[in-house]
Amino acid sequence: MFYFKNKLSDKAILIIMFIFAFTFTKTWARSNIDGVSELMENGLYFSSWPIVREDLKRNNLRSETADFVLSQVIFKMGAKHIESILSDDKNFKTNGLPSLKYIWAKILFKKGQYEAAIKIIRSMPEDSSIRALSYLIEGSALVFIDRPEEAFDIFADCINKSNKSLSRAKTKSEKRILEVNKDYCLVGAARILFSQKQFVSAYLAYLDLSKESYIWPEILLEEAWNSYYLRDFNRTLGKLVTYHAPFLRGVFYPEAEVLLALTYLRMCLWGDVKRVVDEFYSNFEDSFEQVKKYMSSVDGNHQHFYKLAIQKLQGKYLENRTLDKIIDSIVHENAFNEMRISLEEGENEENLVGNNNSKVAAGVNPNNIRKYLSFSLNEHRRLMGEYVLDKVKKKLKELDKAFKDMSYIKLEVLAHEKKKLYAFDERTARERGDVKFLKRNEKQYFWTFNGEFWADELGDYVFALGSECE
Repeated sequence: MFYFKNKLSDKAILIIMFIFAFTFTKTWARSNIDGVSELMENGLYFSSWPIVREDLKRNNLRSETADFVLSQVIFKMGAKHIESILSDDKNFKTNGLPSLKYIWAKILFKKGQYEAAIKIIRSMPEDSSIRALSYLIEGSALVFIDRPEEAFDIFADCINKSNKSLSRAKTKSEKRILEVNKDYCLVGAARILFSQKQFVSAYLAYLDLSKESYIWPEILLEEAWNSYYLRDFNRTLGKLVTYHAPFLRGVFYPEAEVLLALTYLRMCLWGDVKRVVDEFYSNFEDSFEQVKKYMSSVDGNHQHFYKLAIQKLQGKYLENRTLDKIIDSIVHENAFNEMRISLEEGENEENLVGNNNSKVAAGVNPNNIRKYLSFSLNEHRRLMGEYVLDKVKKKLKELDKAFKDMSYIKLEVLAHEKKKLYAFDERTARERGDVKFLKRNEKQYFWTFNGEFWADELGDYVFALGSECE
């Protein structure tokens, strides 16, 4: 017994009855992409995906309708679903579809084939709904092949195209993806200036990124490095202390701790350097070694890492401190949140489909739609698990590098303590902090910090410490 709740049109019901009367086999010789388009317009994205998937594997997608359907998969479910099918397909053809060109360019970019990715992107029509997203790949590829001037222009085009696309976007997921795309292009310009050592210009470019941006927490570390190279060490410390705000407690960048110690080192504040290094080792050394052993027993188990992420979202504490910090950081990342939101929307499709003894669709297997929906949701959970596992590995590499960097900083501290031991120092202890050490321009104002973090102040804190270097 099978029915759709009141949210679907009669036409959509007829299409569903027609499409899902077929079994999901290779004997399905022709595409049903027009019917799928109607289903997606009625909110059944995950339920329709297995049909699109089969047509995609058989290279049977060629029409404008097919391009629309694929763009909806990208915006509503995520590009990873399509990438997972095409990444190892040597016989893949885009058939001139902009959405497939975008996916193929992403795959080539990840493989380091930057020139090939740029060539495909530049063959895309400007009026494509997916064109704005391709600018980010093109600009990033140009940076990697050392063509920064071209990249700068492409990032500007990306911002303009994203804004235009945002004005036409109909769904929250589409708007969210376009907002993030625009912000990464904005930051791309700042990164070019930073790489060219134009630190003052980079500082101003980074300020263009709104604190309300989904990606602002991760970019804050880049701003801290830029201030460091400007030798504005107090501003570096201020940006790093922002990560202690309750709003950002889930963020974890081992590199931030290294930069904190390094900044104190450049100011010859040896006691602070030692404190940061000692706290880092105390917090992570033992649990880091444990989690490395743990990883060897669960590596490749995507379901396990999906479950860890869900447990963390539910507020559960993982016994290993390092793993707990890493998983907590991952579930706060924008990319993971996009996947999580897509999953929730997919699970909500079950509200459109139900069983009712009073209404029967003749000739339709009542389990087909639920089977397709279940398949898509499980695939999405697997992709989420793969993402979490990959990010855990990357975070562990970052931690490993951080321990090496901290060991060098620790040696500097030991060398200073040895020097101090054999030297007579007549200087007496002095009071720390003075407003005379603050650097600010005519547009910046001064307030004292009372221990409370306010949303509009995040990222704008500046320490008032004087250097103690001789």
